[in-house]
Amino acid sequence: MPISVGFFGKGIKNNWLLYNRKYSTKYNNNKGTDGPFINLGSYLAGLIEGDGTIAIYDKTSKSKKYRPLISIVFKRNDLYLAQFLCKLTKCGRVENKVDRGYILWHINKISETYIIFDLINGYFRTPKYEALVRGINWINEYIENQKNNPSKLPATIEIIKKINYIKIKPLNESDILSDNWLSGMTDADGNFSISIYKNKRINLFYRMELRQIYKNKYIIEGQSFFDILNTIRIAFNGHLYAYEKPVTFNNIKKTYYRYIMSVTHKNSLKLVINYFNNHPLLSSKYLDYKDWSYFVSQIELNGQSINLLNEAKLIRKNFNKTRINVNWDHLNNFCFK
Repeated sequence: MPISVGFFGKGIKNNWLLYNRKYSTKYNNNKGTDGPFINLGSYLAGLIEGDGTIAIYDKTSKSKKYRPLISIVFKRNDLYLAQFLCKLTKCGRVENKVDRGYILWHINKISETYIIFDLINGYFRTPKYEALVRGINWINEYIENQKNNPSKLPATIEIIKKINYIKIKPLNESDILSDNWLSGMTDADGNFSISIYKNKRINLFYRMELRQIYKNKYIIEGQSFFDILNTIRIAFNGHLYAYEKPVTFNNIKKTYYRYIMSVTHKNSLKLVINYFNNHPLLSSKYLDYKDWSYFVSQIELNGQSINLLNEAKLIRKNFNKTRINVNWDHLNNFCFK
């Protein structure tokens, strides 16, 4: 099965493709190219902009190595997906943080952060773009320094063989529904809701929730996530709200400022279904989406009924946070490019 992810630099592209032809045979069975094509770069960009971090520590830091670090957090049910992506890219390691209740995909080798940066370059859509730029600049400066003052260390020489300069691409302003970015972002920060109103009616929602402001010491003024959520709202003809969430932890009071984008109207839900049928989710949320979209279609065809209401009550016992039964058959049907 052909898989193409673009130029990774000297020696890496062919190794990556050879590995994944073998890997895809195992996970795609006899599907060939019949399943949906997943653009891995745009999907990972959305995933990282949602639940990921790109860190470049200060050069003067004595406690941490000065190199790029990419970390992506997954919920416990998505251990398999984290392992899948780790194997697919041959980058990083997966850690099961049992005591903290989450999974961490951790990438800190220079040659591996290079692969991820090259994959996601050109697909970022949010203020986190500035961190990607800093990461790529670090790679380019590292290459330039080695070019001017070559190291004799075998490990460094080996790294330089595997990487090349990366030309930074601008923020992605293409149609929000044109690639897999939104499926990656939804796997991180979106959800599908089946609620029961007064024990009489099924209400269906697609939501995405993000903090209002992105800020760090590299940005003089914080940058808002309003524009990207408003873009999604417009695409699905949804609604956008701002709210404050007061939280007390260890007797310390703190207020979180969040945006929620919500899609509720039946015609708008059709747009959501059309997108995710063409750009599938990869996480266990795919299972929630399939259950959710079933009720959207049933209500569209037959309207609300007592039988459907009872079916919804049953489904909700194994849905979203209450989901116990998780399988990964859906990954067998996807082809990556």
